[in-house]
Amino acid sequence: MDKDFSKLSEAETMRRVYAGKRGAVKLSEPLITRVGRALHGEHFLVALARHLAVDRRTVQRWCAEQDPVPEPIWRELCADLAEHLAETTDLLAEARKQRPNL
Repeated sequence: MDKDFSKLSEAETMRRVYAGKRGAVKLSEPLITRVGRALHGEHFLVALARHLAVDRRTVQRWCAEQDPVPEPIWRELCADLAEHLAETTDLLAEARKQRPNL
Protein backbone atom coordinates (compact mmCIF):
# COMPACT_ATOMS: atom_id res chain seq x y z
CA MET A 1 0.00 0.00 0.00
CA ASP A 2 1.69 3.19 -1.22
CA LYS A 3 1.19 6.29 0.85
CA ASP A 4 1.21 9.76 -0.67
CA PHE A 5 2.86 12.11 1.79
CA SER A 6 3.45 14.92 -0.72
CA LYS A 7 0.59 17.07 0.58
CA LEU A 8 1.44 16.70 4.26
CA SER A 9 3.67 18.91 6.38
CA GLU A 10 7.06 17.48 7.32
CA ALA A 11 5.94 17.02 10.94
CA GLU A 12 2.77 15.19 9.89
CA THR A 13 4.74 13.02 7.47
CA MET A 14 7.23 12.06 10.21
CA ARG A 15 4.37 11.29 12.61
CA ARG A 16 2.72 8.98 10.10
CA VAL A 17 5.95 7.30 9.00
CA TYR A 18 7.06 6.57 12.55
CA ALA A 19 3.64 5.52 13.85
CA GLY A 20 3.12 1.79 13.90
CA LYS A 21 1.84 -1.15 15.91
CA ARG A 22 4.19 -0.33 18.76
CA GLY A 23 3.02 3.30 18.92
CA ALA A 24 4.45 6.51 17.65
CA VAL A 25 8.14 7.22 18.01
CA LYS A 26 8.51 10.54 19.77
CA LEU A 27 11.50 12.19 18.17
CA SER A 28 11.66 14.64 21.09
CA GLU A 29 12.35 11.81 23.55
CA PRO A 30 15.93 11.20 24.67
CA LEU A 31 17.85 8.79 22.48
CA ILE A 32 18.28 6.31 25.32
CA THR A 33 14.49 6.10 25.63
CA ARG A 34 14.08 5.41 21.92
CA VAL A 35 16.89 2.83 21.95
CA GLY A 36 15.41 1.17 25.04
CA ARG A 37 12.03 0.86 23.33
CA ALA A 38 13.62 -0.51 20.16
CA LEU A 39 15.45 -3.20 22.09
CA HIS A 40 12.89 -4.08 24.77
CA GLY A 41 9.47 -2.72 23.80
CA GLU A 42 7.19 -0.18 25.41
CA HIS A 43 7.90 -1.20 29.03
CA PHE A 44 11.65 -1.17 28.65
CA LEU A 45 13.00 0.32 31.89
CA VAL A 46 13.43 -2.84 33.94
CA ALA A 47 14.54 -4.94 30.97
CA LEU A 48 17.09 -2.32 29.91
CA ALA A 49 18.39 -2.01 33.45
CA ARG A 50 18.87 -5.80 33.63
CA HIS A 51 20.44 -5.81 30.17
CA LEU A 52 22.99 -3.20 31.26
CA ALA A 53 23.37 -4.56 34.82
CA VAL A 54 22.46 -1.23 36.40
CA ASP A 55 19.73 -0.11 38.78
CA ARG A 56 16.33 0.75 37.27
CA ARG A 57 16.50 4.22 38.87
CA THR A 58 19.76 4.85 37.02
CA VAL A 59 18.04 4.14 33.70
CA GLN A 60 15.17 6.41 34.77
CA ARG A 61 17.62 9.25 35.46
CA TRP A 62 19.23 8.73 32.05
CA CYS A 63 15.82 8.79 30.35
CA ALA A 64 14.87 11.94 32.25
CA GLU A 65 18.24 13.42 31.18
CA GLN A 66 19.16 14.04 34.83
CA ASP A 67 22.45 12.16 34.43
CA PRO A 68 24.53 11.62 31.30
CA VAL A 69 24.82 8.09 29.96
CA PRO A 70 28.42 6.87 30.40
CA GLU A 71 30.37 6.35 27.19
CA PRO A 72 30.92 2.58 27.71
CA ILE A 73 27.15 2.15 28.10
CA TRP A 74 26.55 4.04 24.85
CA ARG A 75 29.02 1.84 23.00
CA GLU A 76 27.34 -1.30 24.38
CA LEU A 77 23.89 0.00 23.44
CA CYS A 78 25.00 0.87 19.91
CA ALA A 79 26.48 -2.60 19.45
CA ASP A 80 23.35 -4.25 20.86
CA LEU A 81 21.05 -2.15 18.67
CA ALA A 82 23.11 -2.99 15.58
CA GLU A 83 22.93 -6.69 16.43
CA HIS A 84 19.17 -6.44 17.03
CA LEU A 85 18.72 -4.70 13.68
CA ALA A 86 20.76 -7.38 11.88
CA GLU A 87 18.73 -10.17 13.51
CA THR A 88 15.47 -8.42 12.60
CA THR A 89 16.64 -7.94 9.02
CA ASP A 90 17.57 -11.63 8.75
CA LEU A 91 14.20 -12.64 10.19
CA LEU A 92 12.36 -10.42 7.72
CA ALA A 93 14.34 -11.88 4.81
CA GLU A 94 13.51 -15.40 5.98
CA ALA A 95 9.81 -14.51 6.29
CA ARG A 96 9.81 -13.07 2.77
CA LYS A 97 11.38 -16.26 1.38
CA GLN A 98 8.60 -18.34 2.93
CA ARG A 99 5.88 -15.92 1.81
CA PRO A 100 7.13 -14.21 -1.38
CA ASN A 101 3.80 -12.42 -1.91
CA LEU A 102 4.32 -10.19 1.17
